[in-house]
Amino acid sequence: PGGWEGFTLLQDRREDGCGYDFLCQVGEEEICLEVKAFLKEGRIFVSSKELKVAAEMQEKYVLVGILDNHQPEHQWVTFILQNPLELLLSKGDFDVNPKLEVAALQLFELE
Repeated sequence: PGGWEGFTLLQDRREDGCGYDFLCQVGEEEICLEVKAFLKEGRIFVSSKELKVAAEMQEKYVLVGILDNHQPEHQWVTFILQNPLELLLSKGDFDVNPKLEVAALQLFELE
């Protein structure tokens, strides 16, 4: 009741592939909330879809980092970044996995 840190859950979107985990409400605003858990020396991975939605939603996109500090989960430390796109782009490195696509008809003789 009353939400967490001012966020009230409206919808769990983790299975939707929509670029964020939870649709929340803060006051009158709907917010897209993405959650990333990490270890102190770990990394987070942000998908191209998450970056796209962060760019589109700007101030209405929030990244929550949860530090697994080897304590019980209720003692993990949380961090909240509103509109994290610029920080992600300036601090992160892209890992691009290109793929080659070619029409089968161009390679194989089909009748």
